[in-house]
Amino acid sequence: MKRIATILIIAAGLAGCQSDYQRTVNQIRDDSFNRELKKLESVSFAEKKNSEARGTKSCHVKQWQSAYLARKRIDTVTRTVSHYSSDMSDVFVRVYANGRVGIAVTEDTYPGTNAYFLIAGKRYSADGDSYASLDSHALDALKRDEVIKFSWTNWPYRNEVNREDVLAGFKQAYDECVQFLRA
Repeated sequence: MKRIATILIIAAGLAGCQSDYQRTVNQIRDDSFNRELKKLESVSFAEKKNSEARGTKSCHVKQWQSAYLARKRIDTVTRTVSHYSSDMSDVFVRVYANGRVGIAVTEDTYPGTNAYFLIAGKRYSADGDSYASLDSHALDALKRDEVIKFSWTNWPYRNEVNREDVLAGFKQAYDECVQFLRA
């Protein structure tokens, strides 16, 4: 009888541990999913640099996490996240004091190759290590958070890479850049 009581006590203890273990696993899963959900709110920002020694200023519109790409990875209905793709943004924009802009990819490009951008149905290109100048048509599209399709040849593998993204909140970051550069 004592043995049965001891076995029952041990079994009850183990069942409690299993229950705590499952709660911990579920909590970790929920915390991880909630962190992924925050990426859906990601917006671009103005990266302002002031070189007092040179007497120059520069400003770029960038985003580390792309809400557009995160939406493709996160299923809010099933509460699942695909980890086979990235939500890191591969494109950024340089803003000049006169309000003009140039666009580039964040990755290393193969020497001598071009980067191509398709914005609101119009194609722009530049040497892979340079900014592609954008006109007012593209600037207006970026301010409306339209999709940017882009392609480049990566270094050192010389593979063609095709991506698309949206610089969410571009208008606000652009306005901050212009204000900073003109001050």
